[in-house]
Amino acid sequence: MIQVLQSLDPIGVGAKDLADCLLIQLREHENHNELAYKIVKKHLEDLAEKRYRKIAALHQVTVQEVQEASDFIRTLNPRPVSHFSDDMTHYIVPDVYVEKDKEGFLITVNDSCTPKLSINPYYKNHVAINSVNPAKDYIKGHINDAQLLLKGLEQRQMTLYKVTASIVEEQHEFFMKGITGLKPMTLKDISEKLQLHESTISRATSNKYIQTPHGLFKLRNFFTRGLHRVNSPATESTGHHQRKIKVLIADEDKIKPFSDQKLCQIFENEGTKISPPHYCKIP
Repeated sequence: MIQVLQSLDPIGVGAKDLADCLLIQLREHENHNELAYKIVKKHLEDLAEKRYRKIAALHQVTVQEVQEASDFIRTLNPRPVSHFSDDMTHYIVPDVYVEKDKEGFLITVNDSCTPKLSINPYYKNHVAINSVNPAKDYIKGHINDAQLLLKGLEQRQMTLYKVTASIVEEQHEFFMKGITGLKPMTLKDISEKLQLHESTISRATSNKYIQTPHGLFKLRNFFTRGLHRVNSPATESTGHHQRKIKVLIADEDKIKPFSDQKLCQIFENEGTKISPPHYCKIP
């Protein structure tokens, strides 16, 4: 029965795993590639890690032939039924995690979001051994560039950690109580705290997500404007008031809804002055 299923279109359907899926497609392909078949069957992990020299040595072929077989394998479809799905599900992977523990909060930067890069030791050794080789300066220059890139990536992760730690410290009430504990905080607050430029903080938090004990949030959501309380120097988060307005509107009499003036009056009675343009921006 399984052979019948695997003979159906699209080729590769009914496979037990990725390797089986690719092998079925290779068997049915009009351009049979024996080396590609052997690689998928025995060295799929080596292929994923680009261990071309190892594969070439085991099968007594050239690295170029392994590369060509790899290119051929890449033309296959690892998910043959994916085009039948109308809606693709997009998952958000947090860039940083904050977990509560006995000593406070544990911050972990998700390293899986950063590409795993390293300098090929072959070129390092080449520079060290060949002191008079004319290509030495050329290779050395590129090694220096690569080292700067790696240092930059490491610095970016460290900046993300420091920014997150400062946010956790500034927004302690949020991480303890949830959304009602969110208070006004600006990029400038964090930049002054860390002695970094605001643009650095902005880049570090742009399109970044944080997993907290109270859910998943965009890091930029923690930077909010504040509203001043009447007869008080204190400010409150606009997010706090936006949520309150949503609750008021959800619970209002649909036949006689609150007027703009009435909503402003409710907040003013509680000591906070707002204006219609403020809550018109609520999503």
